[in-house]
Amino acid sequence: MNQSVKQKILIVEDEKETRNDMRKELSKQYTVFCAKSKKECLKILPENIPDVIILDLNLPDTQSEFELLDHIRKEFPYIPIIIVSCMDRLSLAKQANQLGVKEYILKTEYSLDHYILKNTIEKVLTVKNLKAANDAFSHSAKEEIYVPKVQIYETIYKIARQALQRKLSLLLIGEEGTGKKTLVRYLQNEIVPAVPIVILDCTKLLKSISEQDLFKKPDGIFEMAKQGILFIENIDKLPKTLHKKILSHFEKESAYIIISASRKPIDPLVKQDLFNRDFFEHINQMELQMPNLRDNPDLLKKFITYFTKKYNDEYNISFKYSTSLLKFFMARKWEGNIEELKLEIKRMIIAYADGVSYDELKLQFLENDQHLPVKKEGLPGLIKQVEKNCIEETLRKNNFNKALTARILKITRTTLHHKIEEYKIKTRETLLDD
Repeated sequence: MNQSVKQKILIVEDEKETRNDMRKELSKQYTVFCAKSKKECLKILPENIPDVIILDLNLPDTQSEFELLDHIRKEFPYIPIIIVSCMDRLSLAKQANQLGVKEYILKTEYSLDHYILKNTIEKVLTVKNLKAANDAFSHSAKEEIYVPKVQIYETIYKIARQALQRKLSLLLIGEEGTGKKTLVRYLQNEIVPAVPIVILDCTKLLKSISEQDLFKKPDGIFEMAKQGILFIENIDKLPKTLHKKILSHFEKESAYIIISASRKPIDPLVKQDLFNRDFFEHINQMELQMPNLRDNPDLLKKFITYFTKKYNDEYNISFKYSTSLLKFFMARKWEGNIEELKLEIKRMIIAYADGVSYDELKLQFLENDQHLPVKKEGLPGLIKQVEKNCIEETLRKNNFNKALTARILKITRTTLHHKIEEYKIKTRETLLDD
């Protein structure tokens, strides 16, 4: 699992050899806590809430096999439990089912198959993380959703709303950060505010999400999405081996609102026989292209204005763009689109609130920027444009005082004069002539 913070496992096992064996194996991937009794378990639990508990039913300080399990279920119902036990498989499966525990591992002579153990934990965490992601996504749907008043956006949102009202499946095509998730949140708010959203990220399929996780009952991904929205991210990455099986499931179960998303068009994959045509037609009853920022300057301006006001209000300051800084923002490619723009504006306003000057902001922006467009003039042309912008801005800030401007830019007045002529920069004299 690719977690920036290791998830926590609590092992409750009285047999020292088995306990240490599990700890050694799982510590490579998780943060592991161990308890050899009910008493130790209950001491650890309130202080270090684990993501999963591996529980031996036979502990020395319990009156019955299920005493600790019952306690955990009552006090910490949100923590998934994996039972380990020596009882025969049939009895263990029956007991686990009766107790509402979905996963169990058979322990033979105090030995465990590490492969089965790790796969079981991975499976339990996948479902837990999926539910957490879906809850977070549903919660975010209640937050403010900004729809800029630009024709291309208003058209997309109108068509999407009409498609969902007619129970049509939607396919959203767009680069990273172009607002596909925001559109889904908007549609949930506007059309079906009471239904759940279940997200299936196809890049995780067959890695952390198994085929069984899709179809199993009652907590498989498709089962959880019934009567709600199934949002399939990166559908171009969905293995073709699953297309017919999922299509068959969709045709039998009509209780879904299906919205799919891809960073690239699916049609070429269909033509290359890399994507099942029937499945494609089922998920693509209405296709929408999400616009990028670099080709839509009006859209970019709207988002710059919105995010600047949002973070000005949040940090209680009044940051305004200098002309050259705004030019930099409008010239940038924004390959991460809305999300990249949002993060850059937030970072900049925080820096400004901490006392960073406009000149320092511009310098930071240029140093960090990997996306300024290099036109046919190449790097020399880009450098000239940056130089021109800096001279113009410094002149304006200093009321067109050339001596002061030259001193701030650490160049001679002669050099400044040549640069003004070379770049045809307007000065106080030329402004008056105009």
